[in-house]
Amino acid sequence: MKSPLTSLQRKQVDRLLKSFGDLPQAPRGGWIKTVRTALGMTLEQMGTRIGRSRQAVDQLEHGEVNNTITLATLRSAANALDCDLVIGLKPRSGSLENTLRKQAAAKAHEDQAAVLQTMALENQTEGLEKKADVSADVEWWLKENSARLWD
Repeated sequence: MKSPLTSLQRKQVDRLLKSFGDLPQAPRGGWIKTVRTALGMTLEQMGTRIGRSRQAVDQLEHGEVNNTITLATLRSAANALDCDLVIGLKPRSGSLENTLRKQAAAKAHEDQAAVLQTMALENQTEGLEKKADVSADVEWWLKENSARLWD
């Protein structure tokens, strides 16, 4: 059964996520290098601000682009650039509610495929039309079996 608290929490998080609007893609060279160069700051100057060498700053800029930088290092770089580090998760489906419905639909389709497969193996397909509308099954997953949606 779906917990009212979970539904309320999901709605609150969706509302918060909507307030972010469209988030920009990271610049090709990474945020650190983009902001640093836009400020007219050299690698050496940035290194002085964070207590690292020019080469270390160059490595951390490459680490950001390659997704190997740590959050602590990214936070340190942001501070050196007088920036706030903003980290968040944005649902690809537009909202957490959409993500949940998408998962419930996938589960409903899996169930339907399993039933059709079993019926075919038992030669019970004569006159059987494939059920195209799984909306009732989706609602069942959301209301009655939501605890197992991600199994």
